[in-house]
Formats: sequence, structure tokens, C-alpha cells
Amino acid sequence: MKINQDGKIIELTAVRWNSTSKTLTLIDQRMLPERLELLELHDAPSVYHSIRKMVVRGAPAIGLTGVYGLLMELIACEKKGLEKSVIAKTLESAFQLIMSSRPTAIDLKNLMQDWLNYVKSNSYRLDEAEKYAIQLFEQNKQECYQIGVHGSKLFFENAHVLTHCNAGALATADYGTALAPMRIAKSKHIPFHVWVDETRPRLQGARLTAWELANEDIPHKIIVDSSAAFLMSEGLIDFVIVGADRITGDGWVANKIGTMSLAISASHFGIPFYVAAPWSTFAPHVSKEESQIEYRDQSEVLHCPGAGKIANPSSEALNPAFDWTPEDLVTGFITSKGILQYEELFEKSSV
Repeated sequence: MKINQDGKIIELTAVRWNSTSKTLTLIDQRMLPERLELLELHDAPSVYHSIRKMVVRGAPAIGLTGVYGLLMELIACEKKGLEKSVIAKTLESAFQLIMSSRPTAIDLKNLMQDWLNYVKSNSYRLDEAEKYAIQLFEQNKQECYQIGVHGSKLFFENAHVLTHCNAGALATADYGTALAPMRIAKSKHIPFHVWVDETRPRLQGARLTAWELANEDIPHKIIVDSSAAFLMSEGLIDFVIVGADRITGDGWVANKIGTMSLAISASHFGIPFYVAAPWSTFAPHVSKEESQIEYRDQSEVLHCPGAGKIANPSSEALNPAFDWTPEDLVTGFITSKGILQYEELFEKSSV
């Protein structure tokens, strides 16, 4: 990810492992775009709190953060000289703790379980455990790049694309999911414009997606969430690309609240609606009914970043963080293996 820091372009990732110090560094996404601040983590509890408090967010990014949290616990076990049976219990406890931080994003479970299975099969060898954690990070990075390659084929001269929330490099190992096609289209010198939903209540679109696009000189404008249908009716949106936090085996896409409304509006106006996701976001053996939608604290709705409390003092709020979009409203799923229809997904899935 390119970052314009005081006039200098630097490359940085939202999640960064230091193989020398054996620590994890995160971009504190709560501070953006006002300032770029990094946090260093050393153990599973700090990972839990960073995910829960949304220092790091985005399904693939929190999944990778969870993996590194487990790795740091294994390192601590090795330093203490613990027996394998104790290591197994310690890692399972850390797994359950980190899993409880955000219930909807399936990447957290998929990536941590993948790493844990590998480590168990390799007798908890630390060198293999670290190597595989890094491999999972690189795998997500390459998947996101391929999502960008395939998704960029949707772009044409002067296209107007809408995106919701933040599904960029901040939400993944790099490149992003919904933003990856934009990055690749930009590299191909295709002129296009992005409409960025502000994404209430935490404003991930206005704060994070717009920040990413600005850093890479991609033309964009921020819009209030409720204006999207109007822009569609005016012929100002050619297609929509969003990310996902969970795609179930029975055909439902969990994504940031407001996604279903966009899909319904796009269907009404005949506008293509795409979902971009790596394979760690797919849950072929999990149904919608078995999945949990996270409800967050009402303060996120009653307060606005930088503005303080914006609601009537005695009023309460309901704050679902995600909603469900049925697959029949999705034109195609942008994956590392191409733009696929729902029926093709789990045939080609590596989950």
C-alpha cells in the first residue's frame, strides 16, 4: 500500500510481522486519516483487544492478525520450555479468546484454524509455525493481487464505480479485495471514478477508503450512504464492488451494514453488483442460520468521530455491524480464480 507521508511515498502494510523481534505491528486504523500511528503487539490478549477495538479491521486482516497472535503465544510457550500437551491447551485457549473478538468475519476462524492444524501436524515446531504464518500472509497478498487482475477487466474508460465500507489494503495483507481491481485498473491507465459511501456509523469509507484512494491519486468522491440509490437512478453508477466478511454455503453474503440496500437498489436499476473476496472468506459448510451478525455498542451511532454526541440525549440506538445479501442479487464473485457465479464458487474453493 502506498502512503503519502509528509510528501514522501512509503510502502506499508496494515499488518506487519517482525521476524527479528517476534512482534506484530499494526496500523491503528482508528487514528486515520488524521494521523498514521503504529501499535506493536506481543501476545494474544493484545491481539484480542486490537481486533475488538478495531485497531485492525477487515476480515482478512483480522484473520492474519489472529494467526500472528497464536504464533506469539507459541513463542512464549517455547521460551518457558512447556511440554507439548500444555502448549496445545495454551494455543486452544488463545484461539478461543481471539475468536471471541469479532463474531461475523469467518476469515478469523478459517485462517487461525488452518495455522493451528498445520502447527499440530508439525509437532509445534516454532520454525515451521512462523514460516506458515508468513506463508498465509503472502498467500492472501497474492490472492488479492489476482482479485485485482480479474476485477480490473470490468473497468472501461470513464467508468463510475461505487464501493461501500473499506475493502482495501487496510483490510487485507495488501492490495485489498474491492479496491484491488481499482489499483490494477489505475496501473493500466484506465480513467475511472469511484463513489465512496461514507459508511455510517464508523465512517470506514470516508475515513479509510478515501484515504487509500487519495494516496494513489485515484479520482473519487465521498457520498452519504442514502444517496446511492439516487445516483443509480440518475445513471451515475456503472457497477458496484464490495468486499465480504462471510460467504455461506447456502448463498448469503455478510458484509458491512448497508450492503444489502445497495444490492437491492442495484438490482432494481439493472446495475451489476460484484462481491470481491479471498477464499478464506468462504464458509462452504456453514449456513446463514449458523452464523452470527455482530451488534456493536450504540455509542457508535449516537456519536460521530470528531463531532461528539449527535443524537437526542435520551434516545437509544441499535447498531448491527453487518447485514445479509442473497446470492441472487450478486452479479458475480471476484476471486483469485476469476469472476465466478455462485454455483461455481465451492467447486473451485480451496477452503
